[in-house]
Amino acid sequence: MECGPQFHGCEIPFSQTAHPRGIHLKPNAPVRLTTDWAANRLTLILVLSTSCHFCEESQDFYRRLVKSIPPGTLHVMAVFPEPILISQPYLDKAGLDILDVRQVTLEELGVPATPAIILADQTGRLVSSWVGKLPPNREKEIFASIGLSSSPRQEAIEQSSPGGNLLSAAQLAELLQKSSAAVFLDTRDRGPYKGAHLTRFSNIPLDELELRSHHEFPTNVPVVVYCNYVYGCEVNRASRGVNTFCTASAFLLHQFGYPDVRLVGDTLEDLQKKGLSITREPSLLASRGK
Repeated sequence: MECGPQFHGCEIPFSQTAHPRGIHLKPNAPVRLTTDWAANRLTLILVLSTSCHFCEESQDFYRRLVKSIPPGTLHVMAVFPEPILISQPYLDKAGLDILDVRQVTLEELGVPATPAIILADQTGRLVSSWVGKLPPNREKEIFASIGLSSSPRQEAIEQSSPGGNLLSAAQLAELLQKSSAAVFLDTRDRGPYKGAHLTRFSNIPLDELELRSHHEFPTNVPVVVYCNYVYGCEVNRASRGVNTFCTASAFLLHQFGYPDVRLVGDTLEDLQKKGLSITREPSLLASRGK
């Protein structure tokens, strides 16, 4: 496999009948997949490869894109040239919750390279397509194409630490297992923390960060923050010019001299379903009853 620097995509060799590199699918052409197109207004297809580094470099954008899609509005599909037994773990590790995963060669699909994004209508015909690792203006174009607006403030949030350093459940599990240097921090108030929190995460409420951070952990280590991050909430609050709890946590830690801040990008319920350990402290009333 060769990676083409001109369009920042990874090319997989085709036969002579396939589209040459750089030629996109034509608008209104039928997309070469079998699915129930009529069940959805639009279908978004991510064409990826487990061996393409541009796909890996674009994962933050794909996570933001998939998580921003309201349930029931359009169908999301992931297509790989590799077997599903290989591609499904790749999606899980990347934090991409896509249920419809297919194995299709790029030649069969008529796509010149990975990564690619295809938007199809209710008849299975192509509305738009994008190939390669995309610059911010093209990413914004995709959001607009599926009916999601993006304000300048939203873009700033997406490209700052909350959007750019979100950890998937698999990435968090790996970090918890392998890293002895990282600090694992829950910045919610004491009540919610005591109710349930990620095991190994200590509690420093947001309003205590400035006073306690430099006394309790150094600035030269990764800081992993759980704050009940939800992408839709981030976007909604940003559109009104209001910082969310998670945005504020990351911003303050950066201001206090911590350059490597990473946010956990799932709720406790989702993390537990994905195998992460959750600690629940018994209530005072329950303790007295024993």
